[in-house]
Amino acid sequence: MEKKVQIDEMQSRFQEFLRMALSGTDIIIMSNQKAIARLIRIESEDESTDQDKWTTDDFDIQLSDEL
Repeated sequence: MEKKVQIDEMQSRFQEFLRMALSGTDIIIMSNQKAIARLIRIESEDESTDQDKWTTDDFDIQLSDEL
């Protein structure tokens, strides 16, 4: 779910929009009818995807030509 808000409204009601973002609503900040920023909830460590679990320290080492 998204909610579009003008920048002046965002400034005056920031805490309300922050609570909405924390509950899962993406807040799109608008200026002159253009989207300029997005306020979203960041996943906690427990909610992160498996993406970080599949990278190792030697991920970018040169592979041998035999492969």
